[in-house]
Amino acid sequence: AGSYRLFGYNEWALRIPAALSGLLFFAFFFGVVRRMGGEKVAAVSCLILCCCKAVISHHVFRTGDFDGPLLLFVTAALYFFLRFVHDSRRWAAPVAGAMLGLAFLAKGPVAFILLPGM
Repeated sequence: AGSYRLFGYNEWALRIPAALSGLLFFAFFFGVVRRMGGEKVAAVSCLILCCCKAVISHHVFRTGDFDGPLLLFVTAALYFFLRFVHDSRRWAAPVAGAMLGLAFLAKGPVAFILLPGM
């Protein structure tokens, strides 16, 4: 709704939130993988994921549906949860919870798919 208000009612305004979600997703994904395996592994993982049709396709980050924001918020929740656990950052736990809440608002109960692993 904010995108429509800002850019008007057009196809670009429909797709820009999902595209921005894609860019932010890769930033958080890089952060998660860098914490586990280093910068080279994270860069190669991002390149491999860019070539993956399941992520960069007509369904996730290229259309106006909510799968892109869901993926962004779940990955951000995982990133902040790792900050809470590994770095003992107390502020990261509520941020991870807020990201899970935004993921729930984006797509519903599927947002809690990583919760048992956390």
